[in-house]
Amino acid sequence: MGVRWRRLLFLPWFATCASAASLPYQLIASTSREEAMIIALPGAVETANIYCDFFSAGLYRQLARQRGYVLVCLSDYSLSMRTENDERRLIALRDELVARHPRVKKVFLTGYSVGGRGALLIGLRHPEKFDGVASIVPWMRLPGDRKKTLPEVMKRIKVYPHAVFVACATIDFFFPLTMRDQRQLAAAGEGRLRRRRYFTDHWFVVAASAKDMFDFFDKARDREPVTINAAGGM
Repeated sequence: MGVRWRRLLFLPWFATCASAASLPYQLIASTSREEAMIIALPGAVETANIYCDFFSAGLYRQLARQRGYVLVCLSDYSLSMRTENDERRLIALRDELVARHPRVKKVFLTGYSVGGRGALLIGLRHPEKFDGVASIVPWMRLPGDRKKTLPEVMKRIKVYPHAVFVACATIDFFFPLTMRDQRQLAAAGEGRLRRRRYFTDHWFVVAASAKDMFDFFDKARDREPVTINAAGGM
């Protein structure tokens, strides 16, 4: 394996950034504009480089720079598969990053597979913290997800004041969401949820959906800010 691929696949210690929230992350892209930030949650057993460079075929880094986003990616090795177990630390990291980048006006949350599950759940729980959510093949197969997590997502998306993007793969042997789940989710988020299916598998959908995801964030970035009270209501 050449040096180039080692740099893509493995997150070297000197590329990580420490946070008061004790969640190490990598600053994948930053531009002089810095008007909006994307926080990305990887899938299971993935480093920031595997997710944002390898699986996206370099598109996340490229599009973030071209379109003026600060892109921050976490490593799965510092996160529980149940992102809600790290909810407080993730919100603390979000606030810390905004403080470090004071020109940022909007913050978006995205994630892939179990990270997509976490992005949906945490993003919908905190509309005052995240101005939009993009969930890439959210894996809702952990114990209790069918009876607890998915119903919570359905309930919260009905009142979530921002837009939501969900990418699904047509050839997905991990079965993250059934077709019935997808239809119910689309119905619950009618008017604010955009669902798109890609003719690819669980891994390649990250790259396949990259441009659409950034188009989605561009539109959300240009919308007028929504005023939300401390309780999360409008």
